[in-house]
Amino acid sequence: MTINDFSSPLAEYFRDFIALKHALGYKYESELYHLRMLDKVCAEYSDSSISLTKETVEAWVAQRLNESIRTQGQRISLINGFSEVLTQRGVPAHVMPTRRRSFHSQQLMFRTSLHMNR
Repeated sequence: MTINDFSSPLAEYFRDFIALKHALGYKYESELYHLRMLDKVCAEYSDSSISLTKETVEAWVAQRLNESIRTQGQRISLINGFSEVLTQRGVPAHVMPTRRRSFHSQQLMFRTSLHMNR
């Protein structure tokens, strides 16, 4: 899979985003695969406009069967980075809100770590 394997209306922006990451020193190998999958979703949901709609983003980040929340979170982080670059270039793009741990789960984690350190 190469950087030229994109075909959606956002293909040029995918290539530029990956080139930017490479220029910053990131390998961006597994991310290339995930962005290629996002490109397919964009092509499927696209009305040929150059944008990244909320519907497209939500379809791509929806938790998959047997997928951990961490893996889903990595996809959300990736698409948010791409969306931010699109927005900086004047392209309408939806940014997913990041998940935050609830106060209760943070307390539970703290208590568990205290218990384990005894």
